[in-house]
Amino acid sequence: MDFNAVAYDQYGTSMPGETSFDWAVASGNGTIDSSTGNYSTSGAYAGDVATVRAAIGSISGTATVNVRAPPILTGIVIGIGDSIVETSATTTLTAIGLDQNGIEMPIPTTVTLTWSTDIGSIAPSTGVTTTFTAPGSVSGGGDASATIHLVATGSFTSPIPDNSLIVHTV
Repeated sequence: MDFNAVAYDQYGTSMPGETSFDWAVASGNGTIDSSTGNYSTSGAYAGDVATVRAAIGSISGTATVNVRAPPILTGIVIGIGDSIVETSATTTLTAIGLDQNGIEMPIPTTVTLTWSTDIGSIAPSTGVTTTFTAPGSVSGGGDASATIHLVATGSFTSPIPDNSLIVHTV
């Protein structure tokens, strides 16, 4: 993680030519390159809090670093472009990875995603993003509900809840 610092004069104006900061970990764990401000969690553990200091002479500023465990894919939700789709229309579906803290993360390439639906069509049937195409007509002329299924295989095995779309007859 690269830190940057900006020096200000007594009037609060930035001093862009002043870049010779001395960097240090003032408290906590981790290391920082004293000349570049590159912080590493080496020696730090999940839950650690470190304070990084940038100084020019006796003037300094600090920033807090909260060290967390690396993200682990523990959930996938489906992002739906439009949840109400007219007959024969399309909407984009996207699989969104969630880590152990509920924070969005990329889905690892070791996970294979397979999409399906009970009405309409899905293309492509694999991948992070796909397109749902509503059927050209709905039996009875009213609205119908399409259930979207997403199955993840590979290094992720938790169930993914199905999502529904409303197919509206025009």
